Amino acid sequence: MNETISKEQFAEKVLQYVREALPEELAGVKIRSASVDLWDGGSRTVLLVIRPWTDIITGFCLDRWYRAYLDEKKTVENAAAAIINDSRLYRMPQVDGLDMDGCVLLIL
Repeated sequence: MNETISKEQFAEKVLQYVREALPEELAGVKIRSASVDLWDGGSRTVLLVIRPWTDIITGFCLDRWYRAYLDEKKTVENAAAAIINDSRLYRMPQVDGLDMDGCVLLIL
């Protein structure tokens, strides 16, 4: 069995895979992993895809993927593929009457 990696290492590997696989339409985005403490019960590790031309950030929570990795049910590659194939990464929400400028869209 391979050595188990930490949650931070897991997030960094997912980040690298996603960065390498993004299509041309998302060239120029910035990708970061971060620990975000917005919930009761502690912080969550998220992957943030930052579109500097719109100031909109799409975030993907990695905690459940990491738990599945620890249970040997999923891999780093599975987590990265799920993000890359998630349609929410490619289309921004259209909310009538609301100014979405500068918002953060966190996908949990």
